[in-house]
Amino acid sequence: MRNPATVEMEKTSDGMASDGVAPIDPDRGDIAALAYQLWNNRGCPIGSPDEDWFRAENELKGSNTPTAAAS
Repeated sequence: MRNPATVEMEKTSDGMASDGVAPIDPDRGDIAALAYQLWNNRGCPIGSPDEDWFRAENELKGSNTPTAAAS
């Protein structure tokens, strides 16, 4: 089974996603800032930085697909 968080949407020849919505590619700095905010809001736990990064990336891309670690 493929992980929905890592699967790219199919794109049409004009660059649009198959659902007709243009994909959003957030800036790494924006992802980092939101990931830091999410991590800070979780009480600055040690370890699992990927959880905050992927959640931030999904939120900025407008994905409604929850990650496995999201609560």
